[in-house]
Amino acid sequence: MFKKGFKNIGYFIIVFLVIGLVGCKSHRISEGEKVDIPKFTEVITLKREKDSLGIYNIENGDISKAMETKDMVDVKYNNKNSAYVFINIIEKGKELNKNKITIIKNGKQTILDNFYSASDIDISKEGNKIAYRSFKQDSLQSAEGMKIYDLENKKEIKIKSDVLVSGSLFKWLNEDEILYYGINSEKENKAKIYKYNVKENKEEVYVDNIEGICTYFMPNGDNVLLLSRQGDKFSLSYYNKKDNSLKKISEEVNQVYKGTKSTKNMYFLGKNDLENKDYLYKIDGSTLNLTKLTYDFPPKIDINGGIASDKNGNIYFSGYEDLKEQPLNEIYVYKEKDDTVEIISDKENSYHIMGER
Repeated sequence: MFKKGFKNIGYFIIVFLVIGLVGCKSHRISEGEKVDIPKFTEVITLKREKDSLGIYNIENGDISKAMETKDMVDVKYNNKNSAYVFINIIEKGKELNKNKITIIKNGKQTILDNFYSASDIDISKEGNKIAYRSFKQDSLQSAEGMKIYDLENKKEIKIKSDVLVSGSLFKWLNEDEILYYGINSEKENKAKIYKYNVKENKEEVYVDNIEGICTYFMPNGDNVLLLSRQGDKFSLSYYNKKDNSLKKISEEVNQVYKGTKSTKNMYFLGKNDLENKDYLYKIDGSTLNLTKLTYDFPPKIDINGGIASDKNGNIYFSGYEDLKEQPLNEIYVYKEKDDTVEIISDKENSYHIMGER
């Protein structure tokens, strides 16, 4: 069973949700006929059109239409193993939108809809499993916690844990292991990052020396980039699994919105605490040096516009060229090889960047 609870830590109250299965019901699975497999590149963007939404491929600076939809709001995918996961809106609610999860795996479609709303989907490295949050009703108070679904075997994976998971702080480490941040209320009152192996049905502490409250983390191989807050102080740190060390990178970042990785470095959209300004940041994979990559170009980062990278070290994100025309944004790319930022969209729109990485 999922458990719900509250735990006071310092001046903050964190709402945690236990990992597990809600009730005895399994997902209602609706299988239809074979469907066409989407043809996506490593990086895609949602683009608002007159009466619909378009999904566009982004490759080598070119933007081309891949498919059209009217109700899609999120996409996670793995091209190699033909796994595509969509969140489709059914109707708008007061606090949440009623939606469903549509899965296309090897050309066959499965629908998950035994919830009111689902969000924060994270797909495993090989695209055979997803983790997500769900809500029972049109209320943020009706959270059911994190769920894990096996796309290959079309079944929910039941895991046993007393850890109360904090919001959407969960990420796949590899195909069979997932990391999540929370408190084991039965044993202690300090939150940690835990690892669960769904194949061996085993849970263990992964990062236990976090200062304050973790507000964001991103796995990088076996290591973890994380942002924590203690009182009014922030710490962007890097956990090295090999020697179980936590190295502080910076105290200037007070929020990380979303991140991605290249083969060499880590990138994220974040807010500078001293300047109260959003930037695209790079963390060097070798030295862990933090660098701002955007200053006045673009004039403003779209923190809700997404970020993704391709195998060539191109980092795609959204920003505002004309501050008066918000929420219309443009697509930008940071080229790792050239250390330059370029605009690649030909006109403003409501773009949202997504990708395999």
